[in-house]
Amino acid sequence: MSNTATEPSMVTSGNTFSRPDERDATWTFASDASSIPGVRKAVRDELAAWGLRSIAADAELLVSEVVTNAVQHAQGPYRCSVWLTGAFLRFEVEDRTAAPPLLRDAGFDAERGRGLRVLDAIACCWGSEDSPLGKIVWFELLAGAGL
Repeated sequence: MSNTATEPSMVTSGNTFSRPDERDATWTFASDASSIPGVRKAVRDELAAWGLRSIAADAELLVSEVVTNAVQHAQGPYRCSVWLTGAFLRFEVEDRTAAPPLLRDAGFDAERGRGLRVLDAIACCWGSEDSPLGKIVWFELLAGAGL
């Protein structure tokens, strides 16, 4: 795989869990807006391989929102991980700033500020936590009966 801004610079993917319905994948991307389409493609392709096309659109949208925040507010590369455990799909985006994400009310004509509201509306749950590098923003989606 080439090391361009729109493709993952490092890909680790595989089944490291003990049950066959548990899977994971991790990618590291450059902190650049041009990396966002690569994130969406990586998520879409992984979910298709796992037979989870039915939730891929929601997953792509939410990952894109969280990654956009990482690109806008953090310095350095960011890590995006996804794993399937039972009925839930969990996503994490780790970046290099400790500043937590804040829900805010965007004005009617505001061009920014709605990403976390979208996340809050679609995800089963979401949050953030400190990490050794900065913070992790995570969310979960119900994987559905397609397993």
